[in-house]
Amino acid sequence: LEPWNAEAYIGLGLFYKQEGLPAKASRQFRRAVDIDPDHQVALKELNLLQKEEKKKGLKALLSTDFFGRKKK
Repeated sequence: LEPWNAEAYIGLGLFYKQEGLPAKASRQFRRAVDIDPDHQVALKELNLLQKEEKKKGLKALLSTDFFGRKKK
């Protein structure tokens, strides 16, 4: 109802994060930062989501043992 209110986007982002929807949560936190670039909660949550995303990205793929280890 108030598109200029960053708190609404923060609340929705926290809800999405709790429900396991990090992409949607990140989108809401970015909207909150667009409205209020110094909003501490939005910045903190974005940083946390980006760190989690990096762990699930290329590093997770490269560390996966697809074929199992060879026995010596």
